[in-house]
Amino acid sequence: MSDNWITIKCNSKRKKIPSEIRIDKSGKVFFDGELFDENNPKFRNYHIDIEKHGRVNTGEETRRMIESQRESKKGDTVVLKDIKDKEKAETTIVKY
Repeated sequence: MSDNWITIKCNSKRKKIPSEIRIDKSGKVFFDGELFDENNPKFRNYHIDIEKHGRVNTGEETRRMIESQRESKKGDTVVLKDIKDKEKAETTIVKY
């Protein structure tokens, strides 16, 4: 099972910005597969601050996310929340 928590992929092909930023469940950050080290001059323009928590927030949306993860297969996209009114629209979509 993968230890990835969040993966951000950039569509831009510029060499000065990373094409992928990955955060694993232990809080480690990787830029294009390389572990982030704030003392490395390559990462001098980046500041990363990740809070580490021992428990998962069991809010309503988080609970729905955990339940849908059990039922979904890898690659499935699930809409958790879809609220629309005159002034705003809010949609929460998760891809597993």
